[in-house]
Amino acid sequence: MRKTYLPLLILLFLYAISVPKWNVQAQNRPLNPVVITSPKGGEAIQGIFPVVGSIPANGFISASLFFRYAGDETNTWFLVQELTEPIENSTVAKWDTTKISDGIYDLKLEVKLADPEPIKTLVFGVRVRNYSVIETNTPNPSENRANLTQVPTATGTPTPTPIHTPTPLATNQAIISSSNIQHSLSQGVIAVLAIFLIFGIYTTIRNSQRKIR
Repeated sequence: MRKTYLPLLILLFLYAISVPKWNVQAQNRPLNPVVITSPKGGEAIQGIFPVVGSIPANGFISASLFFRYAGDETNTWFLVQELTEPIENSTVAKWDTTKISDGIYDLKLEVKLADPEPIKTLVFGVRVRNYSVIETNTPNPSENRANLTQVPTATGTPTPTPIHTPTPLATNQAIISSSNIQHSLSQGVIAVLAIFLIFGIYTTIRNSQRKIR
């Protein structure tokens, strides 16, 4: 029974002494990542360009900045500069791009820590333009239309349009005024009274003649 438990006890002992080491290595890994803040991917640079970034101090041993030709199938990196101290948002190295041909390059910042596994960051597509024209971004057609200023078209002096004055209409003779209506009514009343008067006289004379007979 003792021989059966002996290998198990040895494994437990080895595990116990290895756990603290793993914890120390985990604690030595930096909380802040390794970063390159300048240049940006796709940026065009010239001359001696200051590469800016940050390298954490926790567990730091050394760091190196490399470059390679973009799309290099051999994945060959060339050393720019080695660093012996951590930095915080400062110049990592001054990259002399005049010593290389114009083209597109990638950058890599690699940091060695107390942890055996290094950490690194990469920037892709940096354009070196010392001996060639720096390309400009193609303007967006919609932006061009938005920035266009409409220029008013020159025209001659406007001719004032004559104002049409309406011609007064002739007086309509067929229109009957209120005074004409009143005059007609009064004449009608007189005519009716005259008829009644004549009819009354005629009736009186006729009746008197009948009495005489």
